[in-house]
Amino acid sequence: IGGTLLLVMGAAFSAHGLFLLSGAAQQAGLPSSFYTVARAAVPRYTVLINLAVALKCFGVATGYLITVSDCMVNALDHLLRNAGSEEDESFFITMVLSRRFWVVGALVSVIPFSFFHTLDDLKKTSALALIFVFALAFGIIAYAYDLADACPDGSDDCLGEIVPFTDVPTTVSKLPIFVFAFTCHQNIFPIVNELENRTQERINRVIFASIGFAFFLFYIVALNGYH
Repeated sequence: IGGTLLLVMGAAFSAHGLFLLSGAAQQAGLPSSFYTVARAAVPRYTVLINLAVALKCFGVATGYLITVSDCMVNALDHLLRNAGSEEDESFFITMVLSRRFWVVGALVSVIPFSFFHTLDDLKKTSALALIFVFALAFGIIAYAYDLADACPDGSDDCLGEIVPFTDVPTTVSKLPIFVFAFTCHQNIFPIVNELENRTQERINRVIFASIGFAFFLFYIVALNGYH
């Protein structure tokens, strides 16, 4: 119940913030950005707003690098390591199981895409990313309904902790995960700039569809993963 409430709150507050930012973007004039909105609303504090945005984007980017390194190391550790194998400590195995390797690899991989001028240029990359997201969700659902076995050796070592309720401190400690799940507000300005037949109603539909789809996908993955 606590997780569902946090997910609903994260989606609702995120969507509300996007509605406000999109309205402010159109009021400040196009092309819009955090800078143009800050200059129109609080010109005296534009530098502070830019600093806050820079720190926020840096934090988000760092969070993605941490996520990539953790997930890749865990996945490859499961795929490549064989108990008792002499090759487990080979140079290749050691390299691909290093978090530093994947942090640097992820950084180098995204640098070319960072030079694109519009979000529309990323549509093929985004479509490919969605395919992997759907594959991951299908895998979790398959495990949940015994279409595939998450513990092929018959042990329960791969099962996480299952509790009917959590206390308030534990629930609140997970809040950053739910906030991070809907972090996308820096993207609303290029979306407003690039959207054809731009009206607030169309922008609101884009926000509702994107946040709603993300909420639905997260909820399905969380529910089946817990199951």
